[in-house]
Amino acid sequence: MKQVIVILAAGLLTASTAPAQTLYEATRPPPAVGEITYGDTPGAAICTGTLVAPDLVLTAGHCLRHHEGGPPLDPATIRFSAGRTGDTAVAEATGRESLFPQSVPEGEPSIAGDVGLLRLDHPLPGVAALPFGDAEGANLLVMVSYRRDDPHLPTVNPDCGILSVTPALFALTCPAVSGNSGAPLLVAEGDGWAIAGVMVARDRRSGLIGSWAARPRLGLRTAVAEAATP
Repeated sequence: MKQVIVILAAGLLTASTAPAQTLYEATRPPPAVGEITYGDTPGAAICTGTLVAPDLVLTAGHCLRHHEGGPPLDPATIRFSAGRTGDTAVAEATGRESLFPQSVPEGEPSIAGDVGLLRLDHPLPGVAALPFGDAEGANLLVMVSYRRDDPHLPTVNPDCGILSVTPALFALTCPAVSGNSGAPLLVAEGDGWAIAGVMVARDRRSGLIGSWAARPRLGLRTAVAEAATP
């Protein structure tokens, strides 16, 4: 699998021409989904993240590192803008700590563990965090994300078909571009949305598989539950 997948290193992926519906033109995105940016450099790489606790953002692990498997970036240089649409955001904060609680099960590729949590320098109590879901029996997931080639505007792909499932990964039909790293793959749960996966890589082959999403495992879920406990 190492030869056929590409980590969505936020600034290194050539943008796809695949159409993406701008979510604000249809259904308002959950404000818990936001844009991750770095420093103050215009045009710098971006990622997508999701608030899963008042001061905790879920994203791809490589969005919080200098490179895949490398040392963590200085969290203070990372900014999360919840619900960003254009020049406005529902709430914003910078990072305070990076956590990497997801292990890689035996026999799975390293991307299965490419998940991270960014602890913010202050909680965002006005933004409702999203829970985890399992997508049991689901055929489609919804990806809400930001794109480097069209920053600050949330986009949606409502047709991320599930081609195969392992205990740690979804193989999906939907394409992925720079900026999609860390985007949540959502499943409807009750009257809201739940996180079934985290976008971590695209597939470079020209087959049915367009991208790969890591499934939230016990270590990650436990870390979020403990962080959210008063």
